[in-house]
Amino acid sequence: DDLGAYGTEEFFREIQYGAARGYFSGYRTEGSPLPHFAPQRDVSVKEIAKVVVEWLDWPTEIGAGAPHFDDLPPGHPFYEYVETLFSRGVTVGCGDGSLCPDTPVTRAEAIVLLVQARGVDLISPSTPSFEDTFSTYWAYDYIETAHTLGWYRGLWATNEPLVRPHAHLKRRELAKLLFNIDFAETPISLGQQ
Repeated sequence: DDLGAYGTEEFFREIQYGAARGYFSGYRTEGSPLPHFAPQRDVSVKEIAKVVVEWLDWPTEIGAGAPHFDDLPPGHPFYEYVETLFSRGVTVGCGDGSLCPDTPVTRAEAIVLLVQARGVDLISPSTPSFEDTFSTYWAYDYIETAHTLGWYRGLWATNEPLVRPHAHLKRRELAKLLFNIDFAETPISLGQQ
């Protein structure tokens, strides 16, 4: 019930699409009969793992040698989602055997994870499409791939060719990304932040 009366949230359609497809679930709060989506809330590492597994309709699987992360033990509600990504070779974790499950995901990290999960070939143009990511940036090829495929075009509010790769990804932005990947004819723009 936090998306605005009659869908005034800018990414209302994309959020509704993701919820209807089962990619997202809401948060129940005391006194409210409807779940809250929390569109401006940061997406955490554990949350993006769950959303990606649900989005791609992958069965959960626990690979050999599990658990792979010291800070996400078996029995944790997100354990199977994280282990599924790990089993499929999708990069997750913050190093030294840790996942850092509550850490917010940046825009660059999310784009890398989504490109890896879809298994698309990387595209590396010689000229950057965005003013804030250069060919030497660690996620450059992934960001350019998402751009070339029409998944991401830059900031919507100002029409600037920017990614702001270190900004935390919001739930509404993840909904927009998934929607645009599913329907790749409409490029994504993330909010100005």
